[in-house]
Amino acid sequence: FPVQDAAHTSFGETHSGYPATDVFHTAGCGAQLVSPVDGVVLEVRRDNVWDPAVDDPDTRGGRTLAIVGDDGVRYYMAHFQAIDDTIQVGVRLAAGDPVGQLGDSGRTSACHLHFGLSPVCTTPEWWVRRGVIWPARYLRDWRDGVNTSPVPEIDAWSADHPDACTQAPGGGDDSG
Repeated sequence: FPVQDAAHTSFGETHSGYPATDVFHTAGCGAQLVSPVDGVVLEVRRDNVWDPAVDDPDTRGGRTLAIVGDDGVRYYMAHFQAIDDTIQVGVRLAAGDPVGQLGDSGRTSACHLHFGLSPVCTTPEWWVRRGVIWPARYLRDWRDGVNTSPVPEIDAWSADHPDACTQAPGGGDDSG
């Protein structure tokens, strides 16, 4: 589970126009975020470069982290207050390793974690990275101690969308 104190979290089943989940913690900003999986840091954005005047979908997540799990799935986390200094591209993480603090960076109005699951793309893209399958059921299982894998669903999505990593974004809202 991507939040250290999972018992004090809440999240819904749906999100704003695309498959992702916003996870809230009773402590609000500053709650400890952890790696939800064994894997390697794929992307890290420490600066909150989102500008409301431009509203670039690529920066709406504010401070972000993407981990490619040993299972091949990309685990995307956004809106950090801060990302730990030890987190660098290529760093190996174990599930439960601290990665940063819950925040409200980017385009958001509340402290929360935007959590998305997707395949790894070799091209820069935000429309896949933000999430392509609904993660709530996996989050629920992980919080309850059940290690349910998103791999079959990610593989099926990838087979149904073979050009997703190279297509232009199809609109929608990436508010995170």
